[in-house]
Amino acid sequence: MKLIRSPYLRSLCDNSNSPHRTIFYHTLFGNPRIFNEEAIRFINFFAEELEVTQLRKKVVGDFKELLNDLKDIHYLVPTNANERRILIDRKEEHLEQFRNQKTIDRIGLSVSNVCNFGCHHCIFFSRNKIYDSLRFMKWEIAKKCIDSYVSLIRQNGKKSGQIIFGNAEPLLNWHVIEKILIYCENISDISFDYSMNTNLSLLNKKTAEKLKNYQVRIVTSIDGLQDANDLIRITKNGKGTFVIINKKMDLLQKIQYPIEGISITITNKNFNSIDTSIIDYALNRGVSRVACDFDLVNLQNIPVDDRVDKILELKAYANRRGLILGGTWARPFEKLMTSSLLHKKYAFCVAAEGRMIVFNPDQSIKICGYSGTRIGHLDHFSKLFHKGSDFYQLIENRIPGNNVLCEGCIIEGFCGGQCYPTMEAVQSCASLLKNMCLFYKKITDGLLKANSRDVENFPSSDLNYDLGASVVNADSKFNFLCCTDQKCSKKCCSNLNILLPPYDVLRIRKRLGLSFSEFIDIYGKVKILERIGLPVVTLRMREDNELSCPFFNYNGCSIHSDRQSICRYYPLIPKQQLEVITSWQDFLLTKWRNCQGFHKSKEWTVREWRSENEIALYDSFNNQWREIIKQFESNISTKKIIKLSKEKFKK
Repeated sequence: MKLIRSPYLRSLCDNSNSPHRTIFYHTLFGNPRIFNEEAIRFINFFAEELEVTQLRKKVVGDFKELLNDLKDIHYLVPTNANERRILIDRKEEHLEQFRNQKTIDRIGLSVSNVCNFGCHHCIFFSRNKIYDSLRFMKWEIAKKCIDSYVSLIRQNGKKSGQIIFGNAEPLLNWHVIEKILIYCENISDISFDYSMNTNLSLLNKKTAEKLKNYQVRIVTSIDGLQDANDLIRITKNGKGTFVIINKKMDLLQKIQYPIEGISITITNKNFNSIDTSIIDYALNRGVSRVACDFDLVNLQNIPVDDRVDKILELKAYANRRGLILGGTWARPFEKLMTSSLLHKKYAFCVAAEGRMIVFNPDQSIKICGYSGTRIGHLDHFSKLFHKGSDFYQLIENRIPGNNVLCEGCIIEGFCGGQCYPTMEAVQSCASLLKNMCLFYKKITDGLLKANSRDVENFPSSDLNYDLGASVVNADSKFNFLCCTDQKCSKKCCSNLNILLPPYDVLRIRKRLGLSFSEFIDIYGKVKILERIGLPVVTLRMREDNELSCPFFNYNGCSIHSDRQSICRYYPLIPKQQLEVITSWQDFLLTKWRNCQGFHKSKEWTVREWRSENEIALYDSFNNQWREIIKQFESNISTKKIIKLSKEKFKK
């Protein structure tokens, strides 16, 4: 079969981390990986179509696992593959669920479209004209909305639902909220989860106690500490609101029901006043989650790079303090890191996925409380889901890969058009749209680079040996000498996935005076060898920047005479590491990047190297383990394997 590198594959090098490790991801399907130089060379063999059998002329070693992984995640694809066809299939699957009314899992109730604050940056009022019929939701309308939602829940055989109270300041219509809570709690076959975003100014102790009783999750907006917040979050007469909000938060803490989250808006007015102090403030308030977003529509005078730097600074500090900082800017990155359209259907947010609808006081319906687009009416609820309806067309156009404005974008598959209300605000202005898209792309790149410094966040598809490695036999000669004073000495002892056969574990733990369980707790990790289901032990690297070997210090290897077999072998690697190893078989002579040992004049044969480093002794014990591995791969009976295991290792 001929394969070629996918045209949707993108690379991103983080030079502040290491110029030799590069982030790769698929712009439609995500699946990020970190590659070293050799893996990059491997994938670049497929810059032009290449028959897999031809790889043997270019690569020495076992590349099958890497090749299969790259095919599975669509980094390598058959020639002329239509990868966008997968998005079409995903779209049809999702739209079928939508037509069957199975996607909705929450509703918003716009109980109040009026606010007692006078914030000029509010996106809701920029997108919605408020007529008398839209000001407050009446109880009769609220009940009708809930009944339609409950009918949908029961139709789909579900037992739970979510209700979000919005839009402007919901507590202005508290008496209706209270009726809704009482009504829903009396629906015996369905449990409800409630949430509310409120400015808190109208909260009193009685209301707070009832919100606590019904477990209504409370989120409030506070745009920085007082000097920042009071620049933009103001009353109708222009006064700051920080003191008011702070007092109400005190009230909630006093009844032991603190707010669940804080929402921050950054505009051109408070941009320079927002700093990490708001993270400390949130933590002191017992808040573990903060949403922070820019006023993207009116922030063009702040350079995109400055906005990105601001978010990355806040995010890094929040991570160090153990607080979750998110926002609409984080969603493409989060989708890229945690999901793939190869396996899961998703869009930018729950509204764009068709999982949420919002009811207005006049019975009109929207996908999001901040949106100005009506998609239907409560009196024609079932028609919302018909093919060709306004709702249907909106969801169809929001599915990643189906937005013509996004085609070819470097974050197309996990952004898919960004926040819908924001898009409504900027789509008529080309410069605003371009500026907003640039911000999303740059912040996603910034988050990728920041997270790549913690390799646990990324699957790794490294090839840690030179692709030009030569095949040698027992009598082949090579020059090599490893010295601890060489500048490269620590690099070969860092960021490795080292498998420890049983005899390796035995030698090291006895050297350290540890029991097996103590050794595993301190130095080992147990994982399952996937292809056969057997547990194996790997070495736990230090949690430093280099992920260095726990036995390495500046004098060299602290357990050198009892070191693990892979270190004894280097620069040799058995061609099949889990096969029984014999002294006469072929080996790979490998050359790690930056290794200075090959510049020394000391000459060896493979046979001499094995003798010098006690490799034959290690192999004599570990080959028994390899025999068991081989038996598992041959699918002999479990009973026979257990018996063989006991015979080999009963001592």
